[in-house]
Amino acid sequence: MSYPTPDKLRAHAKHARQMADEYRSEGNHKMADRRDEDANWYEILCAREEWRIECERAEHHTEAA
Repeated sequence: MSYPTPDKLRAHAKHARQMADEYRSEGNHKMADRRDEDANWYEILCAREEWRIECERAEHHTEAA
């Protein structure tokens, strides 16, 4: 199983934020908070994956040099 790309993780975060807004507009603040937490986690995962990819690129670059 492959790990989600940063773009897919950003899309998940965006969707979670949209759902949080929808729940909030319905007055369901508990679920809105939960979806905000989900969005934060997806954003953290995205940043970590971007960092991993950058480290991998830098490693390949130094090996090629």
